[in-house]
Amino acid sequence: ITNSARSYILADSSKLGHVAPYRVCDLGAVDGLITDNDNCAAVTAAVEEKGGVVLSARPPTSATA
Repeated sequence: ITNSARSYILADSSKLGHVAPYRVCDLGAVDGLITDNDNCAAVTAAVEEKGGVVLSARPPTSATA
């Protein structure tokens, strides 16, 4: 993380809002979070408070199926 130009957390929405038994780094050490669903307001607020962004990797829904 220290030597990278940019770093992101990649986590699916099932991981958001849960406490893990280990810690890799502080949210302020990364540029943001990439997830499949950015509807967790508490997580989004925490990332943005540390200066990061939350990006959704969810594919857009098609109007025609």
